[in-house]
Amino acid sequence: MSETLKNNIGRVEVWVRLLYMLLFAVIYGVAKFLVAAVVVLQFGFVLLSASTNANLLRFGAQLSHFMYQVLLYLSFNTELRPFPFSDWPDTPTLADTDGSRGKTQTPKATGRPRTARKPAKKKVSRKKVAPSGAGEKTETD
Repeated sequence: MSETLKNNIGRVEVWVRLLYMLLFAVIYGVAKFLVAAVVVLQFGFVLLSASTNANLLRFGAQLSHFMYQVLLYLSFNTELRPFPFSDWPDTPTLADTDGSRGKTQTPKATGRPRTARKPAKKKVSRKKVAPSGAGEKTETD
């Protein structure tokens, strides 16, 4: 065995991360079950009252954001451990709380900074002026 491999196998933080990864894999499975429950309950609310439940919308958005954080941790894209080792995600919902279709709210923070639009360029009109001298036409700005 190479010396690098022996050093990597002997690192305690790698094995601790494995334990956290196993824990979060189990938590992710429970979260998938909870998402399914939210889907069924929300469908029941829409079926019975023709509108969505605001609390379920908020919880569904937070739960899906939590699951995203877990997947980032499991795939080594971040070292930040999700809830309960950090704060529970406080994500705004994307759907209107009044149950109307087709209208969505833009989340405040998407992870991607918005860029300002460049102002439109003004068209410069070029006017032709009367011929001068030898019949040449000149242009001005």
